[in-house]
Amino acid sequence: MKLFNIDNSEEFFNVVNECKDKVELVKKDGSRIDLKSKLTQNILSIDGHFSELQLALHNREDISKLLAYAIDTKYIA
Repeated sequence: MKLFNIDNSEEFFNVVNECKDKVELVKKDGSRIDLKSKLTQNILSIDGHFSELQLALHNREDISKLLAYAIDTKYIA
């Protein structure tokens, strides 16, 4: 799933933290970073804005949750 122009990282990470399974950021080189990690969240939240995020989700309910969030906030193309 790709999300675009997230301007409220705190709200985004609140939704990520509600997910039951892993939510991973997929980097351009294919490596993955656990977005439920507090350390990762603190580092990524410094700017507070994400122009584009490629996510890997492993739970159908989590996909629905993040998709509903993205549609509601217009962060998905």
